[in-house]
Amino acid sequence: MRHERTALNHKRRPDGKVALLILFGGVVLVAMLVGVSRQARLLRQLWNLGDPGMTLEQEQDKQGYRVTEVPKSSAAQFLRVGDRVLRLGDLGERLPRRYTWTYEGRPVAPGERVPVLFERNKKRRAATLRFQRRAILEKQIGPTFPPFGQWLFTQFLPLQVTLWGCFLLGGLVLLRRPTHPGAQLCFLILATIAFTVSYEFGPASLYPLPLAWLWNHNQVVDLWTIAFTVHLWLLFPEEKGFYRRFRMGMLLATYLPPAVYTGLALLTTLWPQQSSPDWEWLSSRYANCYYLAAFPLIAAVLLHSAVRAASTAGRRQARMILLGQLPLGGAILLFNVGGWFSLGAEFQTAYHLVVLHGRFDRFLTGILHA
Repeated sequence: MRHERTALNHKRRPDGKVALLILFGGVVLVAMLVGVSRQARLLRQLWNLGDPGMTLEQEQDKQGYRVTEVPKSSAAQFLRVGDRVLRLGDLGERLPRRYTWTYEGRPVAPGERVPVLFERNKKRRAATLRFQRRAILEKQIGPTFPPFGQWLFTQFLPLQVTLWGCFLLGGLVLLRRPTHPGAQLCFLILATIAFTVSYEFGPASLYPLPLAWLWNHNQVVDLWTIAFTVHLWLLFPEEKGFYRRFRMGMLLATYLPPAVYTGLALLTTLWPQQSSPDWEWLSSRYANCYYLAAFPLIAAVLLHSAVRAASTAGRRQARMILLGQLPLGGAILLFNVGGWFSLGAEFQTAYHLVVLHGRFDRFLTGILHA
């Protein structure tokens, strides 16, 4: 009788993991609200942004930008298709990540004149370009960005809806099955994915710390998301036999690389004088190696579940999720490992749509757990 009471009290005792997950969810919610408030400011800036009256594409050697189109009614008639633009306002030869038109640190307004340095026939020339007012949805908001309307309806709004949906669904999964390991991992995945919406758009200066730090080290959250995903598929729809045999080794192989990457990113922030100038190159290669190892492992584990799961429902769920993961893994390997920033705006839009599809697939994973 005493043993039965002890077991009953143990079942009623609240799980410490659940409390930590609820705390993590609260932190994510606050960060998302702060990020969305800053992104509303970004939308107002882009709404009032001027248009340069031409289309630029980054050169293959990443030294400047090639003029690809100059409309007849544009103020940029002094430029010709094929000219290499070396500087335009604050835009230098090398493209900063997620850049929009600025001059002296401020967004360029319609009618504002901005110095431009360009090269034609290997001769450098200087001029002044007057930014113009253009239809809101058609204006070019950055050198490698799609038009504002395309960016708004294919990247910003779909991502906001999907990521907020991920957060709400993750909370529902945890609420329904708070002590189930698969449900806890599912919540971690969905909440971590949703967390990226808090710093996804705009420059780092738009956000307060620590969101600005995560903007500069955006692969930290991505690597942890992949680690949680690998761990989940080792348990879902049923625990894998090789995971039971090599549990500690599998957990170390899954979580040690993100932990090391996070530690290195923190070291470069706390002691920037000690950091290598090649940190950006090294960090991208490190993350790419983890991607190359993680996505085939995810596909293999899901394929194993699709074929060998004990229940028909488990095999069907694994097949459904496997089909959803393949486009995401392929897009990340091709675009991130291959350097998608060197591609045009159309390819970047396609990349964002495929990643959005992958996040929606995680959303469906949450539905299966709910």
